[in-house]
Amino acid sequence: MHDIRLEIRKMAEETRDLITQERQLSLRIVMNIAVLDKNNAECNMGPIKGRIWDFLGLTENQYWKRCQVARTITRFPVLTEWVASGDVSLSHVAMISGKITDANSDVVLSGLRDKSTRELAMFLSRVNATGELLPADEIYEVTLRLTKEQVQLLDRCREVLASGGHVPSKETIIEQSMNDLLSKRDKLEKAKRARSRAATRSAADSQEQRISSDAKEHSVSNFDSINTAARQESRKSFKVRPITSGRHIQISPDVPRTAEEILASRKRGIAALTEHELWLKSGAQCMHVYEDGVRCEAKMMIEIDHIHMRCRGGGNEASNLRLVCRKHNQQYAEKKLGLEYMDVMRQRRL
Repeated sequence: MHDIRLEIRKMAEETRDLITQERQLSLRIVMNIAVLDKNNAECNMGPIKGRIWDFLGLTENQYWKRCQVARTITRFPVLTEWVASGDVSLSHVAMISGKITDANSDVVLSGLRDKSTRELAMFLSRVNATGELLPADEIYEVTLRLTKEQVQLLDRCREVLASGGHVPSKETIIEQSMNDLLSKRDKLEKAKRARSRAATRSAADSQEQRISSDAKEHSVSNFDSINTAARQESRKSFKVRPITSGRHIQISPDVPRTAEEILASRKRGIAALTEHELWLKSGAQCMHVYEDGVRCEAKMMIEIDHIHMRCRGGGNEASNLRLVCRKHNQQYAEKKLGLEYMDVMRQRRL
C-alpha cells in the first residue's frame, strides 16, 4: 500500500539537505568573489564583455555587497560556522559589515544570532564604535515611493559614498545626504563654523604676536650695540603721515547715520558676521515673544526682520535685526504698513 507520509518525509529530508547545500554554496560564492576581487580578476582573466559583475550575472551593488560580506567573515572566522549552521544568514552579515569594528565586535557578535532583520537593525542602532550598548532608541519605519529618476539619484549617492569596497545602506545614504544638506544650507551651522574659524584665527594671531614680540625684544637687545647717534638720525628721517580721509575710521554700527549712509548700507546688504551672530543668538528659532512671555517655537521659514523697517530708513546694523518666522514677519509688516497694502504686495508675488 502506498504511504503518502513516507513520500512527504523523503521530500522534507531532501529539502533540508538542499537548504544545507544552499548555505554552503552561498558562502562559497561569496568567498570566491572576494578572491576574484583581491586578484583583480577583471584585468587578469583576459578579455571579458562588460565589467566583472556583468560577467558573473550580478549588479554592481550585489557584487560589492558580497565582497564586503566576505571581508567581514574573513576578519571574524566564527561567522563561517554560524552561516553554515544557519544560525546567521549572509544578509545579517551584510547588515553588520558597516557597523562592526575590533572594539565593538564582541557586543555585535553576541547579539547577532537568532534575530530577525528588524530586531537586528534595532540592536545595531544601539551599538557604537567603541562597543558601548546605548539605551534603546525609538525606531520609525518610513516607506518611500520613488520615481525612476529618484531611484537613480539614490543609486548615484550609493556610488559616491561607497569606498574601500564598503557599500553604504539606504539608511546611511539618507543620513549622510541630510548631513551634507544641512552643512551647506543650515545657516545656524554656517554661523557655528564661522565662529570656530574666527576663534582659530584669533588663537593663531595671538601666537604670532607673542612670537613677534619675543623676536622684537631679541632684536632690540642686539640693536643696543649700534651707535646711538645713527639711531637718532634714522628717527629724524622718519615722517608720520596724518590721516586725511575718513575712510580709515571705523564708525560704531549703532551711531545714527545720514540718509546717504543708510542707502549705502542697504545696497551693501547684511554683513556675514552680523548674520552669523544673529543666527547664533537666536538658535535658529523665531525671536518673537508673546504677551505672556512665551517665545515662539517656530524653526521653519525663519527670516531676517528689520525692527525699524528698511523702507523707512532702517539699516542693517545688528541692533536693528532679529530672526522671526514668516508668520510673525508678515504680522509685523501688516501692523506697520497696513493689511490692505500687504495683501496687494502678496498678490504681486503670486
